[in-house]
Amino acid sequence: MKVAIGQFGAPTTVLNASLYGVLETLRNRSAEILGIIGGVEGLLSGSFVDLSDSSSLSWLQSTPGAALRAGRYAGQNEVGRRAVSILAERKINGLIMMGGNGTMGLADEIQKAAEMQSYDLSIIGVPKTIDNDIVGIDFSPGFPSAAHFVIRAVRDLQIDLEAMVGFEQVRVVEVMGRRCGWLAAATALLPHLEVSKKEPMTESSSTQTPIICLPEQEFDLNSLLKNIEQRVKDDGQVLVVVSEGVRDVSGQMVLQAGEGNNSAKYMLGGIGALIAEKVRESFGYGVRYENLGLLQRCWNDSSLESDRRHAVQLGELGARALLEGRTGLMAGLLRADDGSNGFVETLLPLKDVAGKDRLMTNEELSLEEQFVEWLLPLVEIDKIEQHPRLRMGK
Repeated sequence: MKVAIGQFGAPTTVLNASLYGVLETLRNRSAEILGIIGGVEGLLSGSFVDLSDSSSLSWLQSTPGAALRAGRYAGQNEVGRRAVSILAERKINGLIMMGGNGTMGLADEIQKAAEMQSYDLSIIGVPKTIDNDIVGIDFSPGFPSAAHFVIRAVRDLQIDLEAMVGFEQVRVVEVMGRRCGWLAAATALLPHLEVSKKEPMTESSSTQTPIICLPEQEFDLNSLLKNIEQRVKDDGQVLVVVSEGVRDVSGQMVLQAGEGNNSAKYMLGGIGALIAEKVRESFGYGVRYENLGLLQRCWNDSSLESDRRHAVQLGELGARALLEGRTGLMAGLLRADDGSNGFVETLLPLKDVAGKDRLMTNEELSLEEQFVEWLLPLVEIDKIEQHPRLRMGK
């Protein structure tokens, strides 16, 4: 079997781990393996590299980024048909596409184009995204490590804010996530962090949950401002976490660059700065805006062993499915129903996940027991300790 493998969209700290899982499985079955260099553009230009001898690529398991290069593609003209023509020219009869929900939509488009052209092509998707916005699975590889980073970062920004008493009353922290609030919602776990050094003069109680603004909830600026004002009155300071996908008061996404609805043509960012400015104008508070930025998806020190392991597993599952002649499917993991927090493998039709956003449900948006119990094991919460604080009272 002659197989092409590509990485598409934005990278994560575990995307290369999935690539490793694919390569190891295919190599053990003596498949001819070609890597697509540069995502969609590389596929359409016929940019391939021979990966049949991948025995020296174990470093992929712990290296962030996208070894094959990825990126987004702004063009939309007959991509499926053109991709099939390129694959057919090189007699490639297997294609594995690693990416998010947009990539799964493209995989489905290529599958349909192959059928229309009567070309025998098997296509399998392997999920990845820090946004956790792929439907039908328990989580997307890359999200747990990014959420772990966000929790640590906001924990540290919180104690830094506490040090600025009398000078800075409000800190607005913007996180990634596109149209879904999973990453921002992860900071609801802050009260669940434990202090390890419980000494006589150490305050062991958890910090308050930040005010959290999510794209799935209607943005009410006046309500948010009242909430901030009350928290400052009660506690002296407050930290606000806002997802980049939260829309402004006019209902528009805030963009730091680009325009339109094609995600390859715009970059979200800046809603946190707008909120900070409104707080400053309304109350005269000392306000600072922080954007956690690209470190959320590439900070390798927060890459979790369990996240890497699951990424490898899904790469292996996708490759096995391809070798078995399966097609039009995406590999995934579902939470086992035995209460063990383990996972079972699944294969979902590409058409069921293509281009769909996994929005948080109303129950999940409550950020209460169901959400917390789902997220705690994913982010390896036991590896994040709360900072001890000096007890100020009697």
